[in-house]
Amino acid sequence: MRRLWLLLALISPAAMAVPPHAVVALTPGDDVILPRPRGEWTATLEGPAVVEFSVLETDEVFFHAREAGGALLLWQNRVLRAAQVWEIRVVAHPIEAKPVAIPPAAAGCCRKTEDDVLDCQVDGPSCLAALADFLSHPELDPGKVQVRYTVAGLQAQLLRLEQALREAGLAGIRLAFRGATLSLTGEVADEAARRRVLLILYRGMVGKLLVEDGLQLSQAIEKKP
Repeated sequence: MRRLWLLLALISPAAMAVPPHAVVALTPGDDVILPRPRGEWTATLEGPAVVEFSVLETDEVFFHAREAGGALLLWQNRVLRAAQVWEIRVVAHPIEAKPVAIPPAAAGCCRKTEDDVLDCQVDGPSCLAALADFLSHPELDPGKVQVRYTVAGLQAQLLRLEQALREAGLAGIRLAFRGATLSLTGEVADEAARRRVLLILYRGMVGKLLVEDGLQLSQAIEKKP
């Protein structure tokens, strides 16, 4: 716990996490080409096969929407030790993003700026719980939301993520925030377990998940002489 407090004490008083990496909104039958992250990224579709996709040599990704539903596209970069998650939403009748009333539970944590951006500050567990529900509203425009963390807010978020990993039976993974970036260290069994960890953290994070993935595969460690 002492090491955790040292790390938290060194960060900016209001670390920023603007959600999300990307939301790909499609209707069944759509064909779309979008820019992809530049560099050595690999992509894995997690969840129902609602889309077909292929990564192009032109730093783009092609999507064909098959059927209504939702999935996550997990991007991983071993060189940068980073990850991104894109939300894929295929709906027959899209819901237009629009201003959403701030519920009373989140009213003390968020305010509207002059340029109509929803600025939310997480300063403890109560704000974290309120925003976890509010920011997942399907009609909320994620491009109009920014989340800031105080030191106490980051500590509450860290405890929330650690609990999610424990409940999933994933032990031996150490988490620490450096600024708004979540640093991961420890061992996982294989690449499937690594992806599972990243997706659990993504679902538990309020704001954009910025990751420094230092996880090692236990299989690889065992092979070392």
